[in-house]
Order: sequence, then structure tokens, then C-alpha cells
Amino acid sequence: KKKKKKKKKKKKKPLADRYADADAYVKELTARSEELVAAGLMLAADIPLVVERGRSMYPAQ
Repeated sequence: KKKKKKKKKKKKKPLADRYADADAYVKELTARSEELVAAGLMLAADIPLVVERGRSMYPAQ
């Protein structure tokens, strides 16, 4: 039997470092959500939920 090599997880930068502010993050979330809706992978009605969750996840300044 061959041993499976464990893949090293690449550490993502914290949200605060990846986006200038919560608004920039939410804008990006919305854009990505719309892409998913266009691809038929997500319901347009869910976008506000995603945005709300994203806002709450973004660390408060």
C-alpha cells in the first residue's frame, strides 16, 4: 500500500488584509454571487443573505 501524501493547505490572508473595507468585500461578494446566479448555481433571492452574512463576518474596524 502506498501512503497518501497530505496536501498542505495554503493559508489565506485574513479578510481585513484582502479587502480595503467591508464595502469592498460586500461588493466582491455580490459580484461573485451574480456570477453564480447567471451560471444557475444560486438563486438571486439568496444574494441579500450572502451580503448580510459577509458583512457580519467582516471584522469590525
